[in-house]
Amino acid sequence: MLRALGDLAKVGGMLKQLMHAKTRLEEIKANLEQELVTGSAGGGMVTVEMNGNLEVMSVHFEPLMV
Repeated sequence: MLRALGDLAKVGGMLKQLMHAKTRLEEIKANLEQELVTGSAGGGMVTVEMNGNLEVMSVHFEPLMV
């Protein structure tokens, strides 16, 4: 009987850790939403900017120089 109470306390501790991890993950996700990342290809001929939700914010094509 007492051992079962100890096991129950362990489960409670694990649930508390999971809730803390969930809260931390939500904080990280919110911070990522504010990040902007820029990538380019073709020697800078094409530039793309995306946010942390993997949404394309802008695409820029350099005019071809002939």
